[in-house]
Amino acid sequence: MWKGNTLVNVLNHLTKQFRRMEKALFAKKDKLLNTVEIYVNHASAHPNELLKPVKEGDEIHLIIMLAGG
Repeated sequence: MWKGNTLVNVLNHLTKQFRRMEKALFAKKDKLLNTVEIYVNHASAHPNELLKPVKEGDEIHLIIMLAGG
């Protein structure tokens, strides 16, 4: 179960439990990496993903984009 009423609160709670995730998600405090996409209830949270309100029962999906050549 996650805690918080915005995505930034939820992600901060998550990264406190799983410290290595912070480096995979955040460029700096409260700024997502460009390769991270977040969906809430199957809808993109963009723009201002971290400020998106969430409530208990919402489904949150973290997508890490892969790039290369």
